[in-house]
Order: sequence, then structure tokens, then C-alpha cells
Amino acid sequence: MNGRIIVFLEGKKKEGLKKSARALLKAAWLLSQQTGKPVEAVLMGEDPKQYGEEVLRKGLNCIHYVKSAALKDYDVHQYAPAFFSVVKDLNPWVIMGNSTLVGKDLFPRVAAMFSVPMISDCQKITFEGPGLKVVKACFYGKKQAELSFTGNLPYIVTLVPNSAEVEIEGQEAAVAEETKEREIEYIADEKPKGRLVEIIMKETEKQDVLEAEAIVAGGRALKEKADFLLLEELAEKLDAAVGASRAVVDSDLASPEMQIGQSGKTVAPKLYFALGISGAAQHIAGMRGSKVVVAVNKDKQAPVFDYAQYGIVGDVYQIVPEIIKALTDLDG
Repeated sequence: MNGRIIVFLEGKKKEGLKKSARALLKAAWLLSQQTGKPVEAVLMGEDPKQYGEEVLRKGLNCIHYVKSAALKDYDVHQYAPAFFSVVKDLNPWVIMGNSTLVGKDLFPRVAAMFSVPMISDCQKITFEGPGLKVVKACFYGKKQAELSFTGNLPYIVTLVPNSAEVEIEGQEAAVAEETKEREIEYIADEKPKGRLVEIIMKETEKQDVLEAEAIVAGGRALKEKADFLLLEELAEKLDAAVGASRAVVDSDLASPEMQIGQSGKTVAPKLYFALGISGAAQHIAGMRGSKVVVAVNKDKQAPVFDYAQYGIVGDVYQIVPEIIKALTDLDG
């Protein structure tokens, strides 16, 4: 069976590969086991080899490093033609990326360059010979749609970062024992249709919920912005990020980057505290991949308890200080 599985991997300059990139690799390996196709990665940047050591441990068939000073910061007018120029010659069967801010910007342009359709925000991807089938959420996560590719190659998909179905624990790669490396020096377009002028980063020391191993999330039970100081105190004890439900963000009690759910971020931490969150389907869709869920809610019938390994029926304002005290006593 001809063709290759190409994965576009994103990294952070100091932290290495994004957590979502690791989940993407696992999904690609599963597809490789089903089809026998090789898995190859594309990393781009001014110095993409800074992620190389971590990727090499993944047992890929080949890593393509695309480097240029023009790729130092993400600029779609440079990234799209650079990515296309490399991948078009690799005989791709499927090209996979994550539905991050970069993926949502880059992949539609690449699909247009190939003149093929794409399917975005998928939760699962499987081989159903001779084609490819994907599953994605619809109606705010209450239903799932199954879609199949038809037509010309390559198939192009983006996956929801940290989707539970993508995060395949313990999945081993059925790929080559030795990873080949290929360096490509990209010659930047001197007259792009647009250019990056400036990147303004919001200064924050808070963890990103997408990358966090533990999350403390607050819901409608919190009434004031100041109430999140209580969650931050608990998060500090657990080295966790602080998240929020949509209702809290809509009430301007928390910032949009904290929002978890169907219309927010999809997370998959090892530990998830759902504090005063009822468990609406939209929120559950964003945290379903959590390994251990601890729920605190006054309503013993709250749907969140159906997804929690540990549940406490009680007032957040009374329970959370007791949890903080217990953790403090353990530290002492």
C-alpha cells in the first residue's frame, strides 16, 4: 500500500514538544499499525532540531527538519508554502496536525494548495480499507458524526488536542527501528502576500491548561472574581493550572484562555478538580480525557459525578479550604 503518514509537530521553544504533539504521534502510530504505512514527522522553525532528540525517541521512520530564519516565528505566509513544498514530494497518504491556533490557520491553506478537502476537529481517526474514517463531535458534543474520505489524495485532517480517543495510553510504534533525518533549508519568499509585523505576548506566569498535568477548574458556584484566589491557592499546592467553565467566562469572572469545554479547550490532565461545575455535556466534552476526576458540588444529582472517580457533595467554599489544609499538613 503506497503513501506515507505525515505528522506536523508543534513545539514550544523552552518546553520542547507540545503535549498535544505527543498525542498526535500516538494516533499516527495506531494508524501505522492498521495500514503498515510509515510515519514521518515534519518540524519547522529557525532551529527545529532543538526538538529532535525527543522526537527521535519516538521511533519514527523519518524526521524532516525545515529550517529558515523566516520560520523563527509562526507566519502562515511563510509556513504554508514551506510545508507544502516539502510534503508534496513525499507521496503523502494522510497529513495530520492538531486543531491548535497554528493548525487551524495552516492546514486549510495547505489543503487548498493540494486542491483537496480536509476534515477538522476530529476526535478519532481509523483505517477502513481502502479509505479513512474520522469521528468528530457535533451538537455541542451531544452527538458524534462519522465521516469518510473520498476523492484524491492526500487526506488531510486535524485532531482536537488532547482528545480522549487520540490519547492512546501505552501505544507502541510499529515503525522502523532507526529514524532517518533530513534537513531542508527553506528559501523564504521575498514577496509574500502578507508578512508578520509583530507578536504581542500576554505576560503571564500561569500554566496553560492544554499542557498541564493537573487542573483545578471552577464553575457556576463561584460568584466573584476574587473567589478564584481560592482555586489558585489549591492549584499552587498541586502545581496545577486553573481552568473555568463557559458560564464563568461568560460572566467575566475568568479569562477566555481558561475556558474548558466544547467551545473552549480540550484537556487531558492526570488530575482534574471540577469545583462547582454541574457537568453539562459541553464541559464534559472538554475534560473527558482526564485520568482522575475529583468533583465537588452541592447537588448530589449533578451530572459531573457520573464522570468523577471521587465525588464530594458539599459547598465549594467549605470543602476547598479543607483540601488546602489537608495538603498543607502533608507538606508540613
